Amino acid sequence: MNRRNKQFVQEHVEKEQVPLKEQVYRWILSQKNGATFGETYMHFNKYSPRYLREHIRNLKDMKLLVTESCRCHCSTVYYGVKKIHG
Repeated sequence: MNRRNKQFVQEHVEKEQVPLKEQVYRWILSQKNGATFGETYMHFNKYSPRYLREHIRNLKDMKLLVTESCRCHCSTVYYGVKKIHG
């Protein structure tokens, strides 16, 4: 904290923003039974669905998500694949 005009002024330290693609990947990875697009959209509802679908498609292309149809075959369930470092 700095002192200015005999008052303590707290310095602003901004947290580094995690990219949306990384947020989506981490969230789907944390879901025990996978996640549908509807569940993902409800969690990230401040972003447009088109933008979310683009990131999910990119994650699928990078082989970080695996898809399966649900039992009734009406939606797709996304499962995260853990990254292997090394």
